[in-house]
Amino acid sequence: MSRNMFKTHVESSFLKHYRSCGLSFVTALLACLLTAVGCNKIDELNKMAKDSIDEAKKTVGEEFPNVVETVTEKAGLAGNANIQLDDEFTTDACYASLVEQSPDRPNVLKLQSYASPESESGKSIFIQAQVGDSSLADLVGKEVSAQVFVQTQRDGEAWFTDPAESVQVKITALEEDMLSAELVGGKLHSTVSGNSVDADGTIEAVVQ
Repeated sequence: MSRNMFKTHVESSFLKHYRSCGLSFVTALLACLLTAVGCNKIDELNKMAKDSIDEAKKTVGEEFPNVVETVTEKAGLAGNANIQLDDEFTTDACYASLVEQSPDRPNVLKLQSYASPESESGKSIFIQAQVGDSSLADLVGKEVSAQVFVQTQRDGEAWFTDPAESVQVKITALEEDMLSAELVGGKLHSTVSGNSVDADGTIEAVVQ
């Protein structure tokens, strides 16, 4: 099936599921994406699905704020974070950005599990590091000193970097719009037990 045919399939299937079957927007769009798997190569599905989600958003307008973000996460297209604490901590999404500062100040690398403050849930991760590089591509292969904050559940246990310490984050790859990183050194401390663990984990973050 060609890319254009795939998009047409997604849009028409979405409207059928959403308007006729009474499903939610998220469920309907996921349903039509999954029905397309049987007629496309799996290794081509992710990129085509991203394009199709954008087309579907245009089709339905701005009536459903933040819903495309939700669909992207549920379809496994928004990255993820896997951090080893007392137990393994995972997120369904992770986003990367490089915030440019004034010439006399370092830029800031941000890795976080939410696309915007409005979409932050009780379970989240936030990593911030000051860097001298001007692009994400320049960071590949380098280690940066970062502050890390992990919220395991709303109003529950959190893990953090002591302000006097830092966690070493290695940027391992940047392919298209996905940045890969690893936590390779430092400590994270629990707000509940007071325990400390070695910072250890992997991140796949969509570039914003």
